[in-house]
Amino acid sequence: MAKKPKHVVCLHCRLGQERELKQTFLGFFKFTCAQCEKESTYPLSNGYLAVYALAILGFVVGLAMGRVRFVILGVAGLFALAFDFKIRRAAKEARAHERTCGEVIAEVFE
Repeated sequence: MAKKPKHVVCLHCRLGQERELKQTFLGFFKFTCAQCEKESTYPLSNGYLAVYALAILGFVVGLAMGRVRFVILGVAGLFALAFDFKIRRAAKEARAHERTCGEVIAEVFE
């Protein structure tokens, strides 16, 4: 099944465009901008957020029970959620200042 293009905004040049997103190992989405050719990372889906939240919960419960083997899950969950929070802020700001192709082309001729 082919992936459907999704409307995204480049985090670097803030150009709105339709792109197919590639998923990384940790569940983040990446795409390459057609204008500036830089790679942008998009936030986790709600499903991955739930999985990482459960990993952190497992980490806390494991520590309370004295099980140290859950530490890796907790650290990975904390890392992913912190990185996701940073990406969400950047994506929200990029969407607020989104530009169209016409605006980008007009800037070249100014």
